[in-house]
Amino acid sequence: MSAPLKPIGIYYENEKWLLPLFAELKKQNIPFEKLFAPDHLFVPHHRESPYSLVINRMSPSAHKRNAGHTILYTLQYLAYLKSIGANFLNGYETFVLESSKAYQANIFEELDIKYPKTVVVNDIQNLVRASEKLRFPVLTKSNIGGSGAGIQKFHSRDDLQKAVADKSLEVSVDNIILLQEYLTPKGGTIVRVEVLNDEFLYAIKINVQGESFNLCPAEDCGTEGSACTIARSIAAENYLPPLAVIETVKKIFQHTGIEIGGVEYLVNEEDGEIYYYDINTLSNFVTNATDVVGFDPWQNFVEYIVQKAEGGNF
Repeated sequence: MSAPLKPIGIYYENEKWLLPLFAELKKQNIPFEKLFAPDHLFVPHHRESPYSLVINRMSPSAHKRNAGHTILYTLQYLAYLKSIGANFLNGYETFVLESSKAYQANIFEELDIKYPKTVVVNDIQNLVRASEKLRFPVLTKSNIGGSGAGIQKFHSRDDLQKAVADKSLEVSVDNIILLQEYLTPKGGTIVRVEVLNDEFLYAIKINVQGESFNLCPAEDCGTEGSACTIARSIAAENYLPPLAVIETVKKIFQHTGIEIGGVEYLVNEEDGEIYYYDINTLSNFVTNATDVVGFDPWQNFVEYIVQKAEGGNF
């Protein structure tokens, strides 16, 4: 595999998540440049990208690491890359989807895919009224979330009303909150399916412990009060989902143009049906992937990166 003529630009905010990618690129002698989002700038007058490929690895949970301003900035940068015809991976449209759980719910609706019943609210003062459309328990979710950010569970309308009155609810960067019916995962597990270039890469089953909603299987995300350590200590096991699930996830990616990412789902204990609830385009692969899924997905990712940087056919 030959290296591209121009370096690959890797745009990111949390370096810990990118260490395996950096290591694999160095191992294969692929030239790249780190583009650290909090320090980044661009000049609209420059109409040619200095990179053979720009990879967007920005996370909507950046606001939990004192870098919330970079989320909206990223949209401007990705719009610029699109306008100059730059070669990119996980560009503007993909990041719009990544940074909006409301948009994700709309995608599920468009594709007639089951997901938890949801109401999108633009002010916390409207949450109690919105809850009249749902069955308790319910979850509140930040529209711009990531790593379980802003997810809280309420067992009754009185509990929700108290949280609104106490102003103890976490508010999304864009002030939009999703109110969603809570579904009990059958067997206490959820499944995350990873796809690369429209092909099934692997899936893992993760045990849910207590009230933690941060089940990111990657390295510590560095958020305040992070539950990543808990998630990694939970037995994440290799799992082959039903073919229908794999096809559904691939349909989501084909419809949205996502090139790499993961989709999470659960089997509802009450009715035994599958419900999808999260689309993640960042794809920080499971820690110790070789032990868990039997291969190193970073190698697959780098192979795809190089092909895309070279303008190869897929």
